[in-house]
Amino acid sequence: MYRAGLIVSGLAWPIIAYALAARTTRRLGGLARARTGKSALRQWGEQCALAFRHALAPPSYYLHELDRPELRAGVGEIVDEPEMRALLRRINSEADDGLISDKVRFHDRCVEHGVPTIPIIACFNHGAIERAEPPLPVRLPDEDLFSKPINLNSAQGAWCWESVSPGIFRRHDGREFTGDEVIRLLLEASRERPHILQPRIRNGAFLSRFAPNGLCSVRIFSSRDDERGVFEPMIANIKLASRGSYFDNTHQGAIACPVDLATGALGRGIKLDPAFGRAAIHPDSNEPIVGARIPDWGAALALVERAHRAFYEFRILAWDIALTDRGPLVVEAEMLAGIESIQRAHDAPIGRTPLGVQYRRHLDALAGAGR
Repeated sequence: MYRAGLIVSGLAWPIIAYALAARTTRRLGGLARARTGKSALRQWGEQCALAFRHALAPPSYYLHELDRPELRAGVGEIVDEPEMRALLRRINSEADDGLISDKVRFHDRCVEHGVPTIPIIACFNHGAIERAEPPLPVRLPDEDLFSKPINLNSAQGAWCWESVSPGIFRRHDGREFTGDEVIRLLLEASRERPHILQPRIRNGAFLSRFAPNGLCSVRIFSSRDDERGVFEPMIANIKLASRGSYFDNTHQGAIACPVDLATGALGRGIKLDPAFGRAAIHPDSNEPIVGARIPDWGAALALVERAHRAFYEFRILAWDIALTDRGPLVVEAEMLAGIESIQRAHDAPIGRTPLGVQYRRHLDALAGAGR
């Protein structure tokens, strides 16, 4: 059935590509026309050509600004999300990916190796509290809290809880609950997926200027170099929550900005919606983005190296680092890499970045070892 589906999809692809290119051109063609002067018909033709030659879906033409000749020249080195996910699973095939996907196991490995990370107050599974600090609390602490499934993806199922008075919490959708009601909600949610409850971490002063509500994090890719015995950062984005959101997920409208690895300086921000363009200032706070420098950037890079040593089984990982007034904290590590926002923010296909050099090196090493 799978092969038959592929054949049918392949036969239908020209029709799908023609129709999809026409639809995306109607919506986004004005952007490319303003940028390069290309007519809508020419844009449509270029999208169809890329679809047939590189199996690139027409929306990627605008996402990666392939109307620009200098970017279209590197189209063969663009890596989309499914491809990057497969690459990272291959590269990290010797590691147990449950150490990353299970937030409890991830937290425990960080604690074991002294890597600063967000504490866990309680774990909920199958409608019961499995563990808690302190054990089985009678009432929740009167502080802002954050809950999420242990296998969180794209902030789905995450809840922010603001402590508004003793024993009362306001969820990010505005509804208020008692502490006992919060626990009951999490117990019920855990019947479908295990959940964890953590203190809500706030942005430090630098990031609070851009987004006072949502925790913003820096996504830093690092690579293990077995020959030199080092773990090196390769490329970085910072994710800035927008429109008052409590989350910095780019699939929920967050802004991604490239970070210069040498200096911690930010470049123009982008969204996954190409219609957003590129922003030199944050559209909500009016704070300048371009030229802003992450304070104590070296500490964030050092934390990534330290964290990767704790998860030495993995060859390449993407780390989310919170920048707090008490210093950087590891939020999580990922193999679902958010690679489209990385490429778009850095204005380059991933194959032409240091990360591309590293994943090719790791693939060559695995092939050479017959694995």
